[in-house]
Amino acid sequence: QTKIDEDQRVMLYTVRDSGNALLTIINDILDFSKIEAGKLQISREDIDVDYLIADSLPFVREQSDNRNIKLLHDNQDHNRPALYADPRLVRQMLVNLLSNAVKFSPEGGVITIAATETETGELVITVNDKGIGMTPDEISKAMKPFEQTESGVNAGGTGLGLPLVDRMMALHEGSLELESITGQGTTASLRFPSSRCEADKILQQLPGAISA
Repeated sequence: QTKIDEDQRVMLYTVRDSGNALLTIINDILDFSKIEAGKLQISREDIDVDYLIADSLPFVREQSDNRNIKLLHDNQDHNRPALYADPRLVRQMLVNLLSNAVKFSPEGGVITIAATETETGELVITVNDKGIGMTPDEISKAMKPFEQTESGVNAGGTGLGLPLVDRMMALHEGSLELESITGQGTTASLRFPSSRCEADKILQQLPGAISA
C-alpha cells in the first residue's frame, strides 16, 4: 500500500473539494435551466422536516468546521404536521441557504435553523446567521440570476443560489423571504403554504404510503 505525505493529502482534499464545488455549480445550473424551461418536475411526498434538516447539515459541516462556525438545529416544535413536498428539492434549498449563511458568517459564528408552523397553518423554515448582512439594494441584486453583491463576488459562487431557491419555492406554491441588517446578519425563510396539509387525505389513498 502506497503511503502519502501530508502535502499530498492536502492536495487530494483540495481536488476533492474543488470537484464537489464544481458538481454543485453544474447541478444548480441544470436545475435552474430546467425550471426556466418549465421542465423540472417535482415529486411530492410526506416529509419529516426536522429529519430532512438534520440530513442536510452534513453537506455544510466541513465548510462550517473549517471556520469554527456552529450549526444549531432548533427542533423544539414537535406538533407540526408533515410537509408535503419534494424532498430532494427541499434538501437542495436548505443546503444552499446553509452554505450561504456559512459563507457570509464571521469565523466562530453561529447559524440557527428551525421549522415552525404559523397560526394560519403555513410551515416556515428559517436559516439565521449573524454575518455581514445586506442592504435592501443588495438583497434585490442577490435575487437576480447570475447577479452578485460585492461580498458575494469575494466569497465565490455563481450568483444562482438564492434565485434557484426562489424558483424552487415557487414550484411548491411557496416563497423565499429575506430579512437582513448590514453588520448584524440575515434570516432566510422558506414559507410553505398551509395547503401542504391536504397531502394527508391524498396519501391515505396510496398503497404503502405513510401518513403523518
